[in-house]
Amino acid sequence: MPSNSASRRRLWYAAKWLLLLTVFAAVLVQGLKLGRQVDWAHITIRPGWLLLATLLYVAGWLPSVWFWRELLREVAGPISWFEVTKAYFCGHLGKYVPGKAGVIFIRAGMLQSHGVPFVPGALSAGYETLASMAAGAAVGAALLPFAVPPQTLNQFLTWLPAGMARPEVISILVLIGCLCGIRVMSQLFHRILKKMVKLDGAGGAYQAWSRQPTLLAFLLLIIGWWIHGLSMGCTVQALSSDPISWSDWPRWTAATALSIVLGFAALFSPGGLGVREWVLMEVLEPELGPLALVATVLSRFIWLVGECGAAGILYYWPTNRKADLTRTPE
Repeated sequence: MPSNSASRRRLWYAAKWLLLLTVFAAVLVQGLKLGRQVDWAHITIRPGWLLLATLLYVAGWLPSVWFWRELLREVAGPISWFEVTKAYFCGHLGKYVPGKAGVIFIRAGMLQSHGVPFVPGALSAGYETLASMAAGAAVGAALLPFAVPPQTLNQFLTWLPAGMARPEVISILVLIGCLCGIRVMSQLFHRILKKMVKLDGAGGAYQAWSRQPTLLAFLLLIIGWWIHGLSMGCTVQALSSDPISWSDWPRWTAATALSIVLGFAALFSPGGLGVREWVLMEVLEPELGPLALVATVLSRFIWLVGECGAAGILYYWPTNRKADLTRTPE
């Protein structure tokens, strides 16, 4: 008879495939519904806006690169911006492997040859990912009132006192709660770290990371998510000849943050495939109608091009292999 562990693995494997197929079915139904309403013969795509959207998407991850470098500096000393950025974007491609653990292994492995021990590198990469996703979840939750119809919002917020179920009030309350939770999150990771790794193996990370993320780091990560939202706005603008509508920036940011964070949380979905698309179509449809389908497909395309392009350029960028570029003066 198969062992209990083998049975659990098979059950989890079947559950993952069931969840993935369920998500794909939901996306397919939504996509077909919107696709039948799209006037495909009269769609005009402006490449300049898509190029800008791609560059902004890549730029939106730079605060996360900075945060990871700060974590690494505390346990491994000064690290070259170039090497950290290269490892970061090359590691991005690991999320397309089921389980998404490839992100951490690629990033930590690439820095080993530059004097960063694997364990601190992997732990810092994991911590950066959690902090970035936490900031994205905070942004998405704070801006959710701008992304859903008022009647839907009121159905979920009937417990709030009269007059408080307003988008700006809810956003402020969510951000205050997230700022208060920074210390809780850092202390929680601090305790997990102590249980996972011996003191010497963590390279001093216990004391160093118990102070992270700082308020500055969290605010910079939030700014990164707003840049991602602007990238989505440029994608939408590529389908329209009208002037860009800055009042929709909160909606774009909410759509992008929620789709990426929920796609990350769905470990059964490589690269958040299906999950991201479903969220984007649901959030963008009130603004774009059937064109939400086209914007969703284009966003997946520019995200993939941006990630692969940044990784490829940085990986093959000519450097002086004989010089130690990983240590820079303070």
